[in-house]
Parts: sequence; structure tokens; C-alpha cells
Amino acid sequence: MRHRMRRGAGLVLALSALVLTAACGSGDEKKTGTDSTAQGEKGGIRTEGMPAVLLAVEDLPPGYKPGQPGPTGGATTKAAKPECQPIAAFLDERIAGATLGGSVDFEGPGGSTQLSQQMFTLPGTGSADLVRDIGAAVGQCARFDATVGGETMTIGVQPIDGPKVGEESRTLNLTTEIKQLQMTFDIQVLVASEGVGLTRLTHVPGKPADRKNFADLARRAGDKFVRGMRG
Repeated sequence: MRHRMRRGAGLVLALSALVLTAACGSGDEKKTGTDSTAQGEKGGIRTEGMPAVLLAVEDLPPGYKPGQPGPTGGATTKAAKPECQPIAAFLDERIAGATLGGSVDFEGPGGSTQLSQQMFTLPGTGSADLVRDIGAAVGQCARFDATVGGETMTIGVQPIDGPKVGEESRTLNLTTEIKQLQMTFDIQVLVASEGVGLTRLTHVPGKPADRKNFADLARRAGDKFVRGMRG
């Protein structure tokens, strides 16, 4: 079922938004250099600084291993209600106006849990603004329809307990129903900003009991992201 979710939705229906975000990376997670500071002279993110802000296997609990990046280049997401568009747009593989700095993918013990992290940069206060816009939309969008590639999914949004990360952060549970695939699944998400940096961590639990692990994973990801951005 988990393999079907990752590949079936991504390849058959091109429902890229949640599926690609949660279970697939862009394949750009090459780790080069040993620079411990990710932030460049002008506030950008240097490629050699990516290991300082992105999770690695050694940062995770025992049993995690590198995952395989999935399909990329999917369609964008359009919310039926304009006030929900900040959430829908955030779920796309690429974020409008942002530069993708790198991504990593992992499989949890047994291979059923999927964990992905992406690093983006936005100019000025763009990263913090984006997180604040998502937070404002959450209060109006407990449940909404969205269209991806001509297909419709229903997304339920619920704030969940999680660590405070960086300047702005939100932790959410997204319950997604894709009627065409007769699938409903949960994804836990952390989005956080620090300076020009933005990180997105997505967790697809292999079984319901695995949801409880997200807060710890979010803390690990958030701590490394902030340390790397601050140098």
C-alpha cells in the first residue's frame, strides 16, 4: 500500500503535490564539502553547506536508512478556496519564488515509513512570511478540496504538537483523500524558517502507531537546520 501510494499517485495520476513532497525527493541531495556554515556572504545557501542543514542517517534514530528519490516534475496544486492556497502551494514539489537548495530521503525501520526533507531559500523575509501565511490559512482551512493535474483530492489540515523551530514554524497533520485511487493517508509536516532559509520535513508513517515518532524527528531536523543556518 505504501509503495502504491508513492509510485501509483506520482506516476499514474501525477498527483505530485502531497505524494512527491512526502515520499520523494528531487534527487539533488548530493553532499559535498565539509563547511559547517550553510549561509553564504549574501544570505544565500552555499551547496557545500547543505550537509550542515539537512538530516543525515547519523542524525536519525536506529533503523533509518537512505531512501530512493521518487518521480519529479509534477503539476501544481490549486485550492478550491483562495484562502487555502498558501497551504496548497506549499505542498508542491517546488515552491514559487524559492530556490531549492537540496533534499534528502529516508526509509524508517522496515521500510514502510518515509521521511523527506527539503531546503529552500527565499529573498528577504520571504521564508518567514511563507510560514506565517500557512499559519493564517490553517485557521480557515480545516478541510478543503484541491486540484492537481486535473484530478481532485480532499485535504484535512490539523495543527499538531511539535517543536518550535527557528524564527517561524508550524507542525501539521494532513489527511489526504484521493478518490480516484481510493486512498486516504496521513502526512505529518514541519515547515520552519531561519533567515533566508526554509525547511520542509514530511513524514509518511508506515502504520498509525508511527505517528508518535514525528515530534522527535521534527526536533532533530529543526535543531540541525537552525544550527546550520546560524553557523
